[in-house]
Formats: sequence, C-alpha cells, structure tokens
Amino acid sequence: MTKKDKETLKDKIIDGKMTRVQAVTEIKNQLRRKKEKKAVEDYKKSIENDTYHGDGTEWIVEKDKDGTIYKRMMGSDKRENVR
Repeated sequence: MTKKDKETLKDKIIDGKMTRVQAVTEIKNQLRRKKEKKAVEDYKKSIENDTYHGDGTEWIVEKDKDGTIYKRMMGSDKRENVR
C-alpha cells in the first residue's frame, strides 16, 4: 500500500468509521508512541557511549566556576562533561 492509498484519519471521520474524539485520541497515542520510541533509542545510545553504566560505579557530580557540570568516578580524577 502506497502512502497515497493509505486511509487517513480525516478519511475515516468522513466515512463514519471514526469519531473526532477517537481521531484526537489516536493522534495523541501516535505522538506518545513516537516519544517513547525516541526515549528508548536515546537510552540505547547512552548505554553504548557510557561504559560504566549500570555496573554499580559511584559517580560524583561537580560544577566548575563557569557553571559546567561534570561527572567523575569516585576515586578518579578523570572528568566527563555532562552538560
């Protein structure tokens, strides 16, 4: 089925297959699913980039004079920029 042939929410309302309230609910659900999918993708990327994630490592969060926030492993001097 091509994008042109795909029945839109507007078509479903016009054909009486869906009410406006149902269409609004469906749009909200689509947006929620899109947000959740993005959150999962972002989380997976953060796991790939953070080798210490979830292994029980304790982190110290620090803020320098410029307002930059860093995190470092407890007992280490190596800092990672958080923001």
